[in-house]
Amino acid sequence: MADAFPGYFFPGAGSPEQAERFREAVVRFARDNGFPATPRRIFRLAHRVDGIDRTDEVGQLESHDGHEVVVAILEAGKLFCVVTPSRGFMRGTPIPYHRDEVTEVVDFAR
Repeated sequence: MADAFPGYFFPGAGSPEQAERFREAVVRFARDNGFPATPRRIFRLAHRVDGIDRTDEVGQLESHDGHEVVVAILEAGKLFCVVTPSRGFMRGTPIPYHRDEVTEVVDFAR
């Protein structure tokens, strides 16, 4: 049986309209900080770094250090960027993964 991927959501948003505003803010912040974010809406990102397989998924704790919930995953040129509240949303820069490290990308359902 195939996985059922959710329609787009932004963790913490109170409505679909607020989710869109938050997403627009994340994309704008990324672009303003040198990450050429595309409109793609990514739900899950699997990657291998230093021989360790990890997965990041919107709404779950990020795999880098497990301290914050992933609020967005962006495609940005040669990178994929995992966004948390303090890494690319309210401050800081997103957690970058080079395309060569990425083993799977799953988009939100349309």
